Amino acid sequence: MLSDTVPEADAAVVEKLSVAGAILLGKTGMHEWAYGIASNHPHFGPVRNPWNTERIAGDSCGGSAAALAAGLCSFSLGSDTGGSIRIPAAPCGTARSR
Repeated sequence: MLSDTVPEADAAVVEKLSVAGAILLGKTGMHEWAYGIASNHPHFGPVRNPWNTERIAGDSCGGSAAALAAGLCSFSLGSDTGGSIRIPAAPCGTARSR
């Protein structure tokens, strides 16, 4: 549905981080519409847990927790629709803030 969509503007939080001097690395894998429990993207495949790649990172924002746990970034952003960032924080061994 949105595979060819290119946003015309950054999200407010991304814009504020950029203005503050943050180095923005890219985007991470998550469920479409931030709604799912397995971090299994239909176009890019599952987000793997960096501690055990046979396991998923968990919930819709698993990519944020996996990137942080793997040491790819100092912090990451995610939504929290019913635990979307809290659930993957546990198996990936990261802290989260809601």
